[in-house]
Amino acid sequence: MPTVDSTDSRSHAIVIGAGIAGLLAARVLADYFKRVTIVDKDIETHTPTPRKGVPQGQHSHLLLAGGISALVQLFPDLLTDLKNHGSVLVDASTQVQWFQHGCWKLSSGRKIEVYSQTRPLLEWCLKHSLASQYAIQFLSTSSVINLQTTPDKQRIIGVQVRSKDDGGIKNIAADLVIDASGHGSKSPFWLEKLGYPRLKEAKVGIYLGYGSRLYQPPLNFKPNWKLLAIYPQAPLSTKFGVIFPVEKDRWLVTLGGVLRDYPPEDEQGFLQFAQALDHPSIYQAIQNATPLTPVAKYRLPTYTRRYYEQLREFPENFLVIGDAICNFNPLYGQGITVCALEANALNTCLQQANEDLSQLSQKYFKKAAYIIDHAWEMATIADFFYPKTEGKRPWGHLLIGWYNTQIFQLSAYDPKVATTFYEVIHFLKSPTALFHPYILTKVLQSSLKSSGIRSQINKN
Repeated sequence: MPTVDSTDSRSHAIVIGAGIAGLLAARVLADYFKRVTIVDKDIETHTPTPRKGVPQGQHSHLLLAGGISALVQLFPDLLTDLKNHGSVLVDASTQVQWFQHGCWKLSSGRKIEVYSQTRPLLEWCLKHSLASQYAIQFLSTSSVINLQTTPDKQRIIGVQVRSKDDGGIKNIAADLVIDASGHGSKSPFWLEKLGYPRLKEAKVGIYLGYGSRLYQPPLNFKPNWKLLAIYPQAPLSTKFGVIFPVEKDRWLVTLGGVLRDYPPEDEQGFLQFAQALDHPSIYQAIQNATPLTPVAKYRLPTYTRRYYEQLREFPENFLVIGDAICNFNPLYGQGITVCALEANALNTCLQQANEDLSQLSQKYFKKAAYIIDHAWEMATIADFFYPKTEGKRPWGHLLIGWYNTQIFQLSAYDPKVATTFYEVIHFLKSPTALFHPYILTKVLQSSLKSSGIRSQINKN
């Protein structure tokens, strides 16, 4: 990544939000601007502590392999820092057991390493690296309440900030502003207020809810897995559960459901919910484990994609990143990886822009949309298995849903299909890899075989 020259006209950049998307954006900007300021509502913390402004902070966050590669490009020492502070390395080829659609998936034939830790630890490692190595200022307990523009409203020149401590309001000038404030972003409102066209959005109503708590594993419990996942057989079942290994030799257990099938928060109800999953293995693991925390709940009625790339008019020197563009169903663990890939796309666009930022938004949003397409397609197709899921179904969703079901089933006994499936969900290959001639042939053969069995049963 380039270093800012003393004659560079890029003086100051502002990032709205100190979540993971904001931290990644700030890391990129630090190589192109003399100063970077991150504005955030929360109180600054100096230890890995859940923050009020991050409602998912007490829940599980896995770094997928594709996201790890993207993060390491920005933070070369990140993996070492995570491991030194207790993050757990998991080999998906040998240490993950995943039950979905009524069967256990085969392990990946390709070594795929992932990192499992609490969200506060990941944020703390990123933030510590930024604060110690780069010219980045954290403006805490403050909210951006408006954008500042040139008189013609064609270019953003700063933000208006309100302090939560004393209520004071001040204007801060900037050569580039990036909104990383999450799915509650006010950018669509701000843009309309400035006279820009209404932003197109797509919403999927899955009514997801889950609860998470930390456990001390039972003494002398020696499972043949590090990470255990039980996913539902849509549309027949709605409950899911995952056990993640995290720092200090603990388990972070998440139980949840879609279409308002939410886990209870009391001790007995939480265990009964685990027992009602499609497979009892999570219940068997935690029934004798020691709960270390209460159940923390989270609700996500809908998730939203905002199509910034389709806007013909957009102010210069303003961008949006992370959940502020698109937030995903957390069940699939895509959010952090997409943020990291978007940050690398931002870096590429800034490298190509040189001193001219006038075309930055158009180029960046185009690259971001390509990244989002991958994750959005996987999440929405899976969620549209449920007839009660709200949202506009894409053309051919029934056919694609049927095809995905065949992939799920084949991944239980065909090593090549299982490996490709893992590579796709880890963003190591495009979803088009699932249409390789070998996999297409296996899907058709499996379907014909199933049809023949059903026909025979009907005759009898």
